Amino acid sequence: MKITSILTKLGVCFLFLLVSLCAMAQKATLVCEKPMHDFGTIKEADGKVEHDFIIKNTGDKPIAISSVSSSCGCTVPEWDKAPLRPGQESKVHVVFNPHNRNGKFNKTITVLLSGQKSKLLLFIRGNIIPKPKE
Repeated sequence: MKITSILTKLGVCFLFLLVSLCAMAQKATLVCEKPMHDFGTIKEADGKVEHDFIIKNTGDKPIAISSVSSSCGCTVPEWDKAPLRPGQESKVHVVFNPHNRNGKFNKTITVLLSGQKSKLLLFIRGNIIPKPKE
């Protein structure tokens, strides 16, 4: 009985260790403390709105952003192509154009990292008041 109990406890400890190691290995090295930006209510007539997402390399090696894409052509991202050193911050600048759109919107910006399968997702949302009809 004691051997079975010891083996069971060892098995549980091993499983816990394995799950912890897998979780650590899958952690993204690029993070954004505020991945969601709400523009609130905006007017189509006022034109484009912009926001900067601050991102940080929390890993122990330099990392570069290979590409940034948005879920819609109305959202245009810009980013620094230079690799980020560990602890260094940068930004992903996003411009949203509300032209010919009205009502609520939710857009996703996908940040792909060079040489990694992981990605960072950023989000913008808001509500557009359309231009008055002429």
